[in-house]
Amino acid sequence: IPGNPLSPLSRLSVENWRSLPDRIIELPGVMNMPTFNMFSGYLDASDSKKLHYWLNECTNSNSNVLLVWYNGGPGCSSLDGFFVEHGPYKFNKVNGDLEENPFSWNKLAHTLYIESPAGVGFSYDSNPSHIYNDSITAQENLHALESFFIKFPTYRNKDLYLSGESYAGVYVPALASAIVQQNTWMARNLRGLLIGNGLMHFEYNQASLIYFAYYHGLFDRRSWTELHRACCPSASKRCMFNAIMESDCRVEILKVEELVWNNGINVYNLYSPCMTESQRELSKLNSFRSLFTETALEEPFLGDSILEMRKPMSERSLSLVPPCTDASVVTDYLNRADVQAALHVRETNWQICSDVIHGEYDRQVLDTGPYIQRILDTLDVRIFLYFGDVDMACNFMGGEWFVNGLGYEVEKTRRLWRTPDENGNPQVVGFYKQFDRLIYATVLGAGHMVPMDKPRVAYTMVERYLNDEPL
Repeated sequence: IPGNPLSPLSRLSVENWRSLPDRIIELPGVMNMPTFNMFSGYLDASDSKKLHYWLNECTNSNSNVLLVWYNGGPGCSSLDGFFVEHGPYKFNKVNGDLEENPFSWNKLAHTLYIESPAGVGFSYDSNPSHIYNDSITAQENLHALESFFIKFPTYRNKDLYLSGESYAGVYVPALASAIVQQNTWMARNLRGLLIGNGLMHFEYNQASLIYFAYYHGLFDRRSWTELHRACCPSASKRCMFNAIMESDCRVEILKVEELVWNNGINVYNLYSPCMTESQRELSKLNSFRSLFTETALEEPFLGDSILEMRKPMSERSLSLVPPCTDASVVTDYLNRADVQAALHVRETNWQICSDVIHGEYDRQVLDTGPYIQRILDTLDVRIFLYFGDVDMACNFMGGEWFVNGLGYEVEKTRRLWRTPDENGNPQVVGFYKQFDRLIYATVLGAGHMVPMDKPRVAYTMVERYLNDEPL
């Protein structure tokens, strides 16, 4: 069996002999290959669809945990999570070189990154006729996992955790629900769901954004008063602004929307600057706004476009690359011929997000509550929903509305949680609330991508979750 003396094949890898052709022997930019093994290749999602995966063995070879990660979009690559958030390597911000990530999650578990759906990143569909929706994606992801366990049979007995971010707030519960309904043995091994700043409920996300914007000073008291007068004059508590169809309300919502989305603010992290003030960046902001508000000028904050969210958006030209971010380093690296050869993938023009898939994607799931309830009521799993509290794309308030609305009894009311800083001193890093096997948590000062903004905190949070320790 061929081996790399710098990265010896573990017993685990040898047993998974079908995977040996996918082993990464050398990774361009890495001077010394790690002691753990990495694998990259394709999984069968259907007769014509192949999903690209990247597996990192845990640095602790005795780990019994397999953590699967999906980025959202829909249409964005999970390799963004790999290189920008919690993979074993990340790019140096000064010189662009690859360097070890001290807070890589493969120190806690075997980590499996899957680019989904077919057509994202290195994943592909040989059938020229494409249909994208939540049901098809869930089936693709389920079949890809089944393909993974055929290729890596020793992982069949590992504790399985499904995780992801943003629109993976739909991907992950839909996949878990499919596992519950269709795959008994995999359901027995499913231990939990871990979702960061997930888009769990469209209406809650959109209505709560107006509250978030007001209480973060993005528009003034006068606008807030006019908004309530026009939309919910008798509301004593929550106003579901996006559900009000009166013209006066829609006019006031449009005014607020313009303040929130058309001022160059980083929607992924309210207090983080944009990478550039260029016109291209402003164009990205306008396009990104459309991802959450549909045809915003006609149907602000979803409004009657809730039903429109089920329809493809191919008639519009959107740029899905997240605003105020720079993906050029990752993109340039993954488009190198030597890198693609090392990863055993087809020659591809890799992009961090696919505008085509996003434009064609039919969003069928507007509320993941029924999935979450089915999973909790059927399996002995633990679900952890965490939110960076300065993200506007999928904000923490909408997340809290969502968990409160599931109907479960609160076991631990909202309280502080702490982690040690780099000097070992405990620091308050957020708040959490617990409903038996469901935990909702916030991370102070983090945006949409918590492991990027707060890597130490995210690492400790996931470590405690996987070990079933109190937050």
